[in-house]
Amino acid sequence: MKYLQENDEEALNRQFKRYVDSGINGDNLESVYTKAHAAIRANPTIARAESEFGYFGKRTAPKSKDHKKVVRQGKMSNAQKKNRVMQKLQARNKSMGL
Repeated sequence: MKYLQENDEEALNRQFKRYVDSGINGDNLESVYTKAHAAIRANPTIARAESEFGYFGKRTAPKSKDHKKVVRQGKMSNAQKKNRVMQKLQARNKSMGL
């Protein structure tokens, strides 16, 4: 960030726009991270406030753990695979009117 401040103002604004808008520069960037890490260590289980929306600006209910159930099947034999392919081909032919 310090390098871009000195050499390329356009790249600085492109890469660190939110920091620049918040008044953070290369000199005090390390202190921002130090304070954030200290706050996390002090209370790692703190919950976000309802008014704090996060990066995408919306808050949704968390998905339940069983929202996507995966059914595991055993391996098919070669005859079962061939039968499955034949069924798919017959279904496709029927839908095409052949």
